[in-house]
Order: sequence, then structure tokens, then C-alpha cells
Amino acid sequence: MTTAHRPTWHQALGGEHQGGNRLVATQKVSAKDQPGNLTLKTRKAAQGPQTSDRSEFRVQLEAKEKKALADRKKAEATLTALPPDYENPFPEDADDVDAPGPPSEASSDEDDDSDEEEALLRELEKIKKERMQEEQAKQAEEEKKRQAEQQERMLRANPLLMADGAVKRRWDDEVVFRNQAKNQPKAKRQFVNDPVRSEFHKKFLSKYIR
Repeated sequence: MTTAHRPTWHQALGGEHQGGNRLVATQKVSAKDQPGNLTLKTRKAAQGPQTSDRSEFRVQLEAKEKKALADRKKAEATLTALPPDYENPFPEDADDVDAPGPPSEASSDEDDDSDEEEALLRELEKIKKERMQEEQAKQAEEEKKRQAEQQERMLRANPLLMADGAVKRRWDDEVVFRNQAKNQPKAKRQFVNDPVRSEFHKKFLSKYIR
């Protein structure tokens, strides 16, 4: 920290403390420098997680799985015991359970639909491949054309490589005020010993006096 802003009350003399500015260590302590949180916080009895025996939880889970498996097997056995001509009283829920039975017309229709879908997918894949090939051929043609244009541009940029030897004209060859100073008559320079009769003095008089 600088002390340039403090006034000099005493003369700056050589010695132990220059100019009487003796620094004394302060006994004051900032509130932010004081120690805090001196005690370690611990968890209370009700704050911790509720620990339970893992073996007990595993036994309950296995019992639930066995019960669900037994219920599923019972339902499947009931469905297989039904006669073939059994009519479901709840036809709207017939698609919830896959009951085994003889193949019907609906299954054959589904097979036909799946065959048609596979044929459509094959046709779609063929169309995609054809379009991809066309796109690749188009890109190759565009790349070839771009390279030809670039080569032609490079040849035109170098006049030594051109067959006709013609040089491309500059963009400012046809401007209005080009090379006008060449056609202006040059003024003759006069060397006069008398400054009163010099051209500069005449121009000065005509500009500021007349």
C-alpha cells in the first residue's frame, strides 16, 4: 500500500524511520479473520437413511417373482385347456393374450401383408440406390466441369500460356479521365532574376491584391 497520499509532517531525515512515519503493528483483528465453525456437525438419529436388512428385502423380492410366475403359468394352462371352438366373451381383449390355436384366415392375411410389405421395402431400397447413383454421377459431372473451368481460368491468368497471345485489358482502360495530362500543353518554365516579374509574384498579386 502506498503512502503517497499522506502528508509529510516531519522532515525526511536519514535514520531508523524516515520522516517519523513509524509503523506499529495493530492489535485489531477483522471479523472475517476470526475463527468460526469450531464444532463439527454430526448427523442426528432421525437424519440418517433408514437402513434395512438386504437379505429380508431379497426374500420379499423373490417371493413376489415366484407369485407372478405361478400366476402366469396358471393363466397359460387355463388357455390351453379351452376347446378349439371356444368363443371369447370379451373379443375386445383378445389381443392382450396370445392364446395358441389353429392358424386362421387372419394369420394368412397377415402373412400376405408382411410379404407385400417386404416387397415394397425392397422396391423402396432399389429406388434409393438408383437415386444415390444418379446423385453421385451428377456430383462427379459438376466436379469435372468445375475443374475444367478452374483450369481455363488459370490459363487465362497467365498470358504466356495463351495460344492467341492476347492480354486481357484492365478494368480502367475505358475510364473518362485517363491519360488526359498527356494531351495538355506543357507550360514553359521561365527563369527571371527579378522576383517582381516572376510568375509566382504575378499570381500572388492577382490573387490577393487585385
